[in-house]
Amino acid sequence: METVAFYSYKGGVGRSMLLANAARYLAGAGKGVVALDFDFEAPGLHYKLTGGPTTAGGAVPYLLATAYGASSPPPLDEHMTSVPVASDAGGWIRMMPAGPAPQKSYWVALKQLGDRLQLDDPSGRGIMAVLDLQARIADELKPVLTRQMECFAGFLEHTDFHVGRVIDTLEDLGVGALICIGGDGSLTTADQLFENGVPVVGVPKTIDNDLRVHEHTPGYGSAAKFVAAAIMGD
Repeated sequence: METVAFYSYKGGVGRSMLLANAARYLAGAGKGVVALDFDFEAPGLHYKLTGGPTTAGGAVPYLLATAYGASSPPPLDEHMTSVPVASDAGGWIRMMPAGPAPQKSYWVALKQLGDRLQLDDPSGRGIMAVLDLQARIADELKPVLTRQMECFAGFLEHTDFHVGRVIDTLEDLGVGALICIGGDGSLTTADQLFENGVPVVGVPKTIDNDLRVHEHTPGYGSAAKFVAAAIMGD
């Protein structure tokens, strides 16, 4: 079993969509895939793979149960969902969402998990719970590939200050206009520059394919195939 983590410091860069697309591509190629959403502060994988919220179970409730010293780990089936695969190649996807977000019970459980189990605990107690989960998945489900998201996405603070630095730098360089190529996050920043008097041309490009008034954006079709091919060694 191979484990791959889609990680980035900044949130909103398309990890969930890339994970979902790669999982579907690999399952369509006959692979067994387990997709875990460890982006606990901003969970969203369930929307990408199943199209709606989850009602119970998930990584946070599972880890919370083990953190409270359950006599035996809860069954994986209670915390996972089978995702339909449009292929007869024999592949499958099992998804473990972060939990029943956006229900209030999820945020309560997340707070309790943070109080009981610190993933960055120097003793290693926190990360051992995650490694135990990984071992159970390998032993019970025997997937060819496991997809994991990271625990936390970063959040850019002091945005206005950094926009001001960009504007000052453009003026120092004598740049008369800016062509911004990117997705929701990049073009949101470009819009802030435009509102502050910088001439901007926005060019949509995102693997999420989620920009308004656009049916297709470059990057969407090739990202999942490229990642899957790289993982499979093709």
